[in-house]
Amino acid sequence: MTLRSGLLWLAVAFGAGCAAPDFDRAEALIDQVTLDLAQDAPAKGLAFVEHARRYGPAFHTARLREAELLLDLDQLRRGALPRLSVMVQGRAQWHESGGFSVRGRNHAFVIEWDFIRAIYVLFRNTPEIFAILVAQESALARQSAEKQLLDQLADTLDTGLALEEAGLTLDAESCRIKDMQGELALGTLPRTEVAAGQTALQSRKSAHAARRTMYEASRASLAHGTGGAPFRPDLRIAALHPGPSRARTAVQCYAGSALEARNAVLHRIAKDGLDAARIDRWIALSGIVPNQLGPDSPAQLELLLNLMVPLIDQGKGDRQVQRARIAVANALIAARESKAAFMLAHAELTLALAEARVMQAGLTPPAMAETGCAADLSARLYDLEKRRARLTQEHLEVGLALLCMPAAPQPGGAAANE
Repeated sequence: MTLRSGLLWLAVAFGAGCAAPDFDRAEALIDQVTLDLAQDAPAKGLAFVEHARRYGPAFHTARLREAELLLDLDQLRRGALPRLSVMVQGRAQWHESGGFSVRGRNHAFVIEWDFIRAIYVLFRNTPEIFAILVAQESALARQSAEKQLLDQLADTLDTGLALEEAGLTLDAESCRIKDMQGELALGTLPRTEVAAGQTALQSRKSAHAARRTMYEASRASLAHGTGGAPFRPDLRIAALHPGPSRARTAVQCYAGSALEARNAVLHRIAKDGLDAARIDRWIALSGIVPNQLGPDSPAQLELLLNLMVPLIDQGKGDRQVQRARIAVANALIAARESKAAFMLAHAELTLALAEARVMQAGLTPPAMAETGCAADLSARLYDLEKRRARLTQEHLEVGLALLCMPAAPQPGGAAANE
């Protein structure tokens, strides 16, 4: 086998054997989102939650975010490998007689490799550390999609309860007007009071119609946010997360969360970037293997190493190091700010949940002394208030469970803990 054919076989074997699992995962996620978006009618038979997580726009966005991160990880892994290029040269000539020819054909192989980058990536667990970031960022993107689904469903259910309450009040008002008309026929009630009651009833009907329009708009918004998931008014918030996490303090919740893991790995990446900037400040090493292979050129290999030691770099290296230090400081500041926001959100949810439980425990059945329209309205309003209190409590419980969502499994976890 000649050297030139050996180079070609080496290039083919190297390209075929270069596994790219991160790229394959990214491609699969993009294919899934593209397929889902191309479907005019999403698959039937899925329950509300499963349908929303498959076809909801927020979940599509989360998958695309994960795909982008995986492509960055693939670029980091494969960017540390040598780059092999082939160049074909020739001189095309056209003659007045109409002839066309290509002369002086030649081809070249060029291998380019940034050795400093390769050493930094391959021997410092950089891809493994970035893989942890990909896992946590993807988990936070899914957490955001889950929170959006939770809030949309809670808003629609609460709007439905408000519509039901307005309907009950309207029915009670209609019943009262009938009683007033009976009293008017007996002559025990002035006509002006009945007319005022009828005017108020018309106003309630208009408000009820507007509230129904709002409810339909809320359901339409929910349908968009879930990709057309089958909605039922008796859906329970608890269906999103059937088993909310056990009660934990804010510190315990943050310690095992995806946010804490993301902040830690971002700080690690920033510190590694500072180390790289300090190395690159003093030395830059790269290599090229040029080889001109043509009909009259013997096959030969030679390695050109480019070693650059800056003597006067106009402060470029110093600025690079300082910018890396800024990145480290910004990573710390962002981590502390996000932790403070996390602690505040946990405290607010915990307080609201405690108040919701107190309110639910304080609900009492209506007094039995009432009769007629008032008695029926009181009983039905009491039932509605119980359902509203349960909805509020479940909304807060699931929201707290989402906030405390545990960190995603960390590939190469040992690298992050070095």
